[in-house]
Amino acid sequence: MLLVTLAGTGSAVAGPVVIAVGSMVLAILFGTLAGYLRGSIDWLVGRVVDILLALPIMLVAIVVAGIFGAGYWVTVFMLVALFAPSDIRIVRAGVTEQAPRPYVEAAQMLSLSPARIMYRHIVPNVWPLIMTNLMLNLAIALVTLSSLSFLGIGVAPGTPDWGRQITDGRGIMGDNPAMMVVPAVLIVLVAMAINVLGDHMGERLRERGLQ
Repeated sequence: MLLVTLAGTGSAVAGPVVIAVGSMVLAILFGTLAGYLRGSIDWLVGRVVDILLALPIMLVAIVVAGIFGAGYWVTVFMLVALFAPSDIRIVRAGVTEQAPRPYVEAAQMLSLSPARIMYRHIVPNVWPLIMTNLMLNLAIALVTLSSLSFLGIGVAPGTPDWGRQITDGRGIMGDNPAMMVVPAVLIVLVAMAINVLGDHMGERLRERGLQ
């Protein structure tokens, strides 16, 4: 039982890490462009984000997987695209708040390129917001991917994945309840631990920024 649960840690954690990091990379790229350059780029990014935010993540994942028979990594990269819109909005808001500040005006007066101003000067000042949201996304992605695995989406039957183990454990709940209970408890505990760690990291980064 312990070995099976440990074996499931890889797929249960690797996918959410890729989802959280991948969506945040897209958010830093497009959210910074929209928040700093504004104008038509901001409008275009905003409209795409609005459309994607209107799509329910779980329902889209189920429909796409049902139509195309999506495997584990296809499901992961699909969730990267579905998680990115909310991250783009958050990063855009942070960049918009930083853009009028004196250090940005000073960089502009030095004729630094927009790319350098955005990604070398503004983004580091939005880093506490980025890290806090990244950790939150990691916890949400863990629960979402495990839920899809529980429904049989993304992972094949018999795969050592926490969500899939809950499904497989239902058939032997009376004889071996640990097969179902242990992975379920691990999903909850790991998600809670990630949230607490994210809050702590955000506070520490904000304190450093104020010093």
